[in-house]
Amino acid sequence: GSANSGSRHGSDVPSALFGRMHDLAALGTTPDPTCPTIEAFDAFLRVFRRAQTELRAMPSTSVVHWMMVDITNARSVLMAWACQWVHTFGAVAKGRLVDSIRIINTYFNETNAGITTLLSPTNHDQTTATEEPDDATYNGDFVHTMKFFHDVSATYEDILTKIGPIQRTTVFLARYGLHLERSDMQ
Repeated sequence: GSANSGSRHGSDVPSALFGRMHDLAALGTTPDPTCPTIEAFDAFLRVFRRAQTELRAMPSTSVVHWMMVDITNARSVLMAWACQWVHTFGAVAKGRLVDSIRIINTYFNETNAGITTLLSPTNHDQTTATEEPDDATYNGDFVHTMKFFHDVSATYEDILTKIGPIQRTTVFLARYGLHLERSDMQ
């Protein structure tokens, strides 16, 4: 088969869909090609949401031949399990999303601090108004500045790959009533 073949729900979930790494695999501190796709999570969550709906619609008692059986406790336990699984699957997706948001937040904070340091007059060797800094000082500053901009640029490219998956994962979580708290984004 092709590189993208395989069961969507088995252990051979493809790590790339349509030539790109799928959304949840791209999120987090390190890409995880074993992470199920949003589509797989969506299928699992639909099953549990459907179970919750069906359980809510069930009557609390059932007549079996001549006996009336109260199924309230069993229904409550099954509904709790379904709810737990919705939140468990959602927590995995939310965890990868929060990790990515924190990575982006750290990137912007470190970049801002680096730019402030580069622009700071104390960043350069102190010379008097009559002294000229030597070539080694200029070369050291230049190399440091170029390395900083190279690192910022390389990280920026990685950050750009996370923006689309972050947006799609946020929409996916909202569909199931799972939202990020402000504290998640700090």
